[in-house]
Formats: sequence, structure tokens, C-alpha cells
Amino acid sequence: MATNTLTINEATASYLLSTTNKRVEEIERQINTLKTEKDHLTNIISQLTSIKKNVSAVNSISFQTPAETSVDGYTPKWTWTKKIDFVLQKKGRPLTTTEIVDTLLNEYEPNSNLDRSRVVASISATLSMKSKDDENRLYSKSKNEGNEYVYSIYEKEKEIVKVEDLF
Repeated sequence: MATNTLTINEATASYLLSTTNKRVEEIERQINTLKTEKDHLTNIISQLTSIKKNVSAVNSISFQTPAETSVDGYTPKWTWTKKIDFVLQKKGRPLTTTEIVDTLLNEYEPNSNLDRSRVVASISATLSMKSKDDENRLYSKSKNEGNEYVYSIYEKEKEIVKVEDLF
């Protein structure tokens, strides 16, 4: 039986280790978010099951969100994409990654224990992936006067139909 061997240098090994560790951390964050949502839905199922057994329990059901919701409707447990959408819609103008992160951390999650560098990495990765020119595109990417990349919510161009094409 033949054995294949791959030799890599230390720099490549370090890069692969760093990249793999970052991906594992991102997966763990996603798992935690999904677990929170699952626990919330399990609670709702339990409440609905008790209502089904006892019709008088309808008055006691309470559908609480898994995290506090701010006055503006912001929920800290949202995905990064939902958080970005919320900030871009609230600000109503294209924003840099830094402006999005600052808004999230200073205005909507000032008391959170979020690590700023991880938030920047997550927001940056989400914006990068979701601003590619493909069918999953959510954001438009352009440059501002300071030559910085800014992002806005992508709006698909409305198809223009010529009058003569209708007949």
C-alpha cells in the first residue's frame, strides 16, 4: 500500500493553523447562536404543548425573545448579517466596516462582552462574502471620498421593459 507524504514549511503550517483555528471559533459562535435559538424554540414548544393540554393556560403564555430587544427593535442574538442590515438601514447611508462595528458596539451593545477584534473579523468576513457579485449578494461595495470601502444594502436593478417589447 503506497503512502503519500505532503511536506509543508513552517510559515504555511502556521497560516493553516491560524486559519483553521479562526474557522473553528466561528463555527463555535454559530453553534452557540443556534443552541440559544433551539432553547428558545423548545421553550415555546413546551408552552404550546401545555396550552394544548389545558386550554385555560392560554392567558399565561409569554413569548419572550432569547435576548433583550432595544427600543429600536435591535436584538443582540441576531446573526451578523441581520445586525449589518439593521445598522445600514438605521443609518441610511453607506458605511465602512469600522462604522458598522462602532455603531453595533457603542449604540446597540455597549454592555456586551464582545471582543472588538473578533467583531471586526466577523463583520468584515460577512461583508466580503455577501458583497460578491453572485446570486447570494446582499451588499454593494464602493469607495468613499477617503478611498475607504463602504457598504450599502444591495438592491437588484429593476428590469427595464421597453414598450415595444410588450407588443
